[in-house]
Amino acid sequence: KARRFLFTVGIGAMVFGILGYLLFVPALPHATTVALSLIAGGGLSNLIDRIAYGGYVVDFLNIGLGGLRTGIFNVADVAIMVGAISVILRSLKHA
Repeated sequence: KARRFLFTVGIGAMVFGILGYLLFVPALPHATTVALSLIAGGGLSNLIDRIAYGGYVVDFLNIGLGGLRTGIFNVADVAIMVGAISVILRSLKHA
């Protein structure tokens, strides 16, 4: 129960924090806006799954070769990763 509560509330707080940042910080670069929007959208999708499915996220993409499974994830996870990698690359570029 504590894990479910922590993930649901924690993810909710982070998603709404990112959305607040996007709404109230003026003149963000377009690439940053897109990257943070991907993170927030993916996080919101996973949050909805957690609320609807008793604390669990539905992962439906199972990538692998033969018996080797290299990844089990969903589209929201891809959006979060693309957004996070974009933010990291932009911060490294500007450091």
